[in-house]
Amino acid sequence: MATIFGTTGNDFLRGTEFDDVIMGAATYSTDADQINGLPGNDRLEGLGGNDALNGWLGTNALFGGDGNDSLEATGSEGWSLFDGGAGNDRIDLATSIGNHVRAGDGNDIILTRNPARHVIDGGDGYDRLEMTFFGDVGASLALSQWPDVFVPVRGYDSRIRGIEDFRIDGTSGDDKFILGNGRDFVSGGRGNDNIVSQLGADTLFGGAGDDTIWSTAGGSVLKGDEGNDRLMLGGYDAPLGGIAEGGDGNDTIQGFVHNDTIEGGLGSDRLHGHDGNDSIEDSFAADGTADMVLGGSGDDTIRSTGGTDTLDGGPDSDLLVLSRRGIADSLTLDPRGIDKWAMLDGDGTIIRGFERWQVVAGNGNDSIAALSGADTLSGGRGNDTLDGAGGADSLAGGTGTDVLLGGEGADSLAGDIMADVLLGGLGADLLTGGDGGDRFRYRSAAEGGDTITDFDASDRFQISAKGFGGGLVAGTWLTGTDMVAEDASGQAQATHAEFVWQPLSATLGRLWWDADGTHGVDAVLIAEIRLDPGVSVTAADFQIVA
Repeated sequence: MATIFGTTGNDFLRGTEFDDVIMGAATYSTDADQINGLPGNDRLEGLGGNDALNGWLGTNALFGGDGNDSLEATGSEGWSLFDGGAGNDRIDLATSIGNHVRAGDGNDIILTRNPARHVIDGGDGYDRLEMTFFGDVGASLALSQWPDVFVPVRGYDSRIRGIEDFRIDGTSGDDKFILGNGRDFVSGGRGNDNIVSQLGADTLFGGAGDDTIWSTAGGSVLKGDEGNDRLMLGGYDAPLGGIAEGGDGNDTIQGFVHNDTIEGGLGSDRLHGHDGNDSIEDSFAADGTADMVLGGSGDDTIRSTGGTDTLDGGPDSDLLVLSRRGIADSLTLDPRGIDKWAMLDGDGTIIRGFERWQVVAGNGNDSIAALSGADTLSGGRGNDTLDGAGGADSLAGGTGTDVLLGGEGADSLAGDIMADVLLGGLGADLLTGGDGGDRFRYRSAAEGGDTITDFDASDRFQISAKGFGGGLVAGTWLTGTDMVAEDASGQAQATHAEFVWQPLSATLGRLWWDADGTHGVDAVLIAEIRLDPGVSVTAADFQIVA
């Protein structure tokens, strides 16, 4: 048996094959000693400084003392004592068993890759225990909300207390973990696992298998991974919502009262936001499965790529974000009311309960009609018809010969490189035709007050004879100056109804409609128009339609 003492400085101290006592320097807190016991039942003491102690073989007693120490059991069979002392220590039990750990003061980290027959006490401070389970027999651990109470690791004959934060890797069997108050991380591994989070904001992975993961605190992250999983978010008193991702398989995910983020993944999933302003992702139409999505109460956002899914926003003001980008099928969407079911023709998606729409269509010839909310519709490729209906909508035709109908509200309509038809409807609309010979259509003077951003030589106005009256005849084009006058002040020049073009500059002007000419009724502004260089507005630009 040898007794070895360190000196001033960073010492390397190594024992013999017998039962040794090895001590570092006690009075120098800046020393960093490395102390190895080798075979034998050794007593290693770091005393002062940030020391590294390894008992190696035998039944050893390791005392870190003051400082941020590292205590290891590499090569040990176990049955040793690890006392961290003061400081933020790291205690690595490796694969040894039967150890007694007293982490002591400080924020300590304890690691074990064989959590059998240990007694582990984290002591004071905010301590973390990292546990890796092996084998195909499921582990069971039910933590207490009071960390000073010893809890058993069932099936492993271990006891734990004084741990605020856990990192757990489960077995390939059916594990059951009930967590405490800390911010824990759990990976269930294979098997049908049951993981319950209590008061901490935890990160929980089910892994392969049909897992059940339940969080009773807000701010947690739940991920099912493979298998048919059930994920439930909770937390009445928590200020934050949680995140739940199903992964592969036919998953069931339920939010709670806060603003949760939910993603179904592959498989036929059932997603329910419950209360709160939730964000729900249902974006795997290509997997050929049928999902059921319910937003619940609150102003929810549901994202989908279509497919044979059922999407219900629920009460309050909900937004549907539907993306069919790159999909060749034609899309027809014509809702009959917020609380009425509507179907995407050729797709099989059933929709209701959405007050607002944000739709990006695919490559086909699409027909999309929204409701009274502030909607965003994009036609993509193909010859599309987009109808914003009520609300301040944003419509983009995309590639193709498109028809854009703004409806009521101050809408923004944008064509593209082809010849599009733009009808802003009621409200002060912003109209951009883009390239191609576009048609700016007006059904009555009440649809005026617009801004046209790019009137070029190939663009035309389409004016309804029925809506405007004034002697206009459907199926004709205006000629000469009889029905279209030009005046710098925007005043009518004739005693009958006419359009008046008021040039403001070489590239800007206003188009007015005066229903009775010079007889006193105020003219109505149809649009303020920005012209391409060299372009003017004349009678030849007016096509009269029914």
